[in-house]
Amino acid sequence: MTREEIEQLADKRYPTAKNDDASLTIIAERKGWIAGFEAGMQSVIDNLLDLKWEDEYAWHFTTALGVKYSINENDGKFILYANRVFIGKFDSLEQAKRVAFFNYKDRIEKALGL
Repeated sequence: MTREEIEQLADKRYPTAKNDDASLTIIAERKGWIAGFEAGMQSVIDNLLDLKWEDEYAWHFTTALGVKYSINENDGKFILYANRVFIGKFDSLEQAKRVAFFNYKDRIEKALGL
């Protein structure tokens, strides 16, 4: 969500806050609501849990955003895909899982407009 969209929501919630005769209390409430909204979105990012992989041998995980991550092992390397798109080849399973997590986190940040 962009700052502009948050401002539009704030305008609906505090329709008189932008009037010339708006009280300082209403203006402060609007600013506080916007700050709280943004802090809440950032909190989602800061508190993301690790991805819970579904299978010990053909690792895969589908996110709430509909992104399906999968890791395949080939010749001792771990190949990470997101929605069947190659992300990278890694020396360890843990490294591939970490990259998947940060890819997922980045997608959520973009979806929230952060």
